[in-house]
Amino acid sequence: MPRRPEPIPPLPSTPGIQRRPVPIPHREFDRNPSFGFRTNGLDAFAFSAQRSHQPRPTEWARYVDVNRSTDSMVAPEQNAYPRFQLPIQLVRPSVLVKVGTAQDADDSLTLIHRFRESLGSRWQWMAERFGIHEMEYGFRAIPKEEFTRLEQFAERMDPDYRRCGLDRYIRLRCDTANNAIGLAAYLTPTRLADSAFPEVTGTPPFVSNPQQNPLYLSQGYLKPAPQGVDAAAIWALPGGDGEGQTIADLENGWNLQHPELLSKKLNVSYGVSYNNFDHGNATLGVLVAPNDLLGIVGLCPSATDVRLISTFQPTDPQNSPEYDLFMALGAAVLDLHAGAVWLIEQQFLAFPVELLDYHYELIKLATTLGIVVVEPSGNSSTQGFRDLDDGFVVNFAGVPWFFLDENGLYVPNQVSTIPGVLAPGHPNFRDSGAILVAASTSAVPHNQWQNTCYGKRIDCYAWGENVMTLGSTDFGVYADTSAASAIIGGVASSVMAAVKTTFGYAMSPKQVRALLKVKGTPSAFPSEDKIGVMPNLKSIVSTITSHWQ
Repeated sequence: MPRRPEPIPPLPSTPGIQRRPVPIPHREFDRNPSFGFRTNGLDAFAFSAQRSHQPRPTEWARYVDVNRSTDSMVAPEQNAYPRFQLPIQLVRPSVLVKVGTAQDADDSLTLIHRFRESLGSRWQWMAERFGIHEMEYGFRAIPKEEFTRLEQFAERMDPDYRRCGLDRYIRLRCDTANNAIGLAAYLTPTRLADSAFPEVTGTPPFVSNPQQNPLYLSQGYLKPAPQGVDAAAIWALPGGDGEGQTIADLENGWNLQHPELLSKKLNVSYGVSYNNFDHGNATLGVLVAPNDLLGIVGLCPSATDVRLISTFQPTDPQNSPEYDLFMALGAAVLDLHAGAVWLIEQQFLAFPVELLDYHYELIKLATTLGIVVVEPSGNSSTQGFRDLDDGFVVNFAGVPWFFLDENGLYVPNQVSTIPGVLAPGHPNFRDSGAILVAASTSAVPHNQWQNTCYGKRIDCYAWGENVMTLGSTDFGVYADTSAASAIIGGVASSVMAAVKTTFGYAMSPKQVRALLKVKGTPSAFPSEDKIGVMPNLKSIVSTITSHWQ
């Protein structure tokens, strides 16, 4: 006979809000199940998961707001912020855990062992409860000391930089996405880890269907301001065509056999080219399509050091490549050098990837080390969730959890992002140092594009429609913040190359970000659009040459 569900003790009262827990039956386990567990790089071991004496939380429970008759999906102090629900389909069955400094170690294997030992008797219960079947170092093949060294170097370069602890990430793999959300919600409030958040599937923003019109005259985004960025102005300077500049593009995949790309002799620097070839090729067309009279021309047609970093990592031959944005970002930070321009063509749900702590930390490290990072603001089709100044909270639709705290009381734990991290002036605001890009219409005056995210944090905008570029096999029209970010990435790369050729040094990310705003083209309604300015390369060239003289 199945056991009746255990009742949930009452929650501590919250002033002004009456709440009641809704119990739902939890999963029953056999008394002595055999549970296998393996660790990446460690000897495999198995143990018998005896019935834990710790109180077991319910499988599902919801926080019900009696006064409003609606589910409250976030902690009470976050109720003032708009809430964007993350569909469960985008959650991967794994959790990135930043272990506490007490478990820090010189190598990844020791770090894993210490974390395992710190859990004590809880580990057996956690493994059974959340279906944990594998534990590995967060960056897998990259030695732990690499990030220790980089963060120490960043501290010497910038006195304001504080170590994020990127070398303390461990990945726990669960059997389901629901269990990954539950595990993350359980770990952080119980102070077993500094942070824990489920891994999510990123998405490359949109590219439209290819159209057969490979004409330079169709590349209106290259024309003089106020229509475009005035590429011809920077091409007139030595190095302005991108010669000698390192450019990195992070995507899901590319078709490198495209006729316009064959002369570039490009190779994937990290990961495997897996899908969304039209998106990857569209970006490369805007960035580096050669001036070979075959069709279009990129903003940096003479660039040869082009590094392609894929979000998909190879697994064993029997399985498809695995999406791992965290690993791809880490590999890019290690691969690139000061003065390189790095374009991140991914978004988290509909927002910048740096909304997640572990992505922010990698981007912040990159900019501190002198790498210029260009990042899309994201494409949101949901009205009310495009203004980054709102300080909204992203959490998981339909998957709240209850757990026992150290005093044995049931409390709600939500896995969610911190509100306000992308809103200047908010107490939680943080600046990664990246160039954040929004999208506009192509017609003058440029209006805010229909689905671009916007806000005071946005640095620049560029066309988000009618961007003529490459398709997966021919030519096509690029759109949204991906297209805009590719344009800004090309502008930043050409400016970096021109300054490096002229003055013999690489500008810092802060200098590049400031230079791109010099006498830029404002949008139609700047105070309402909140998308920054479109770079005007003629004004930038004037600034560069005035310093030269």
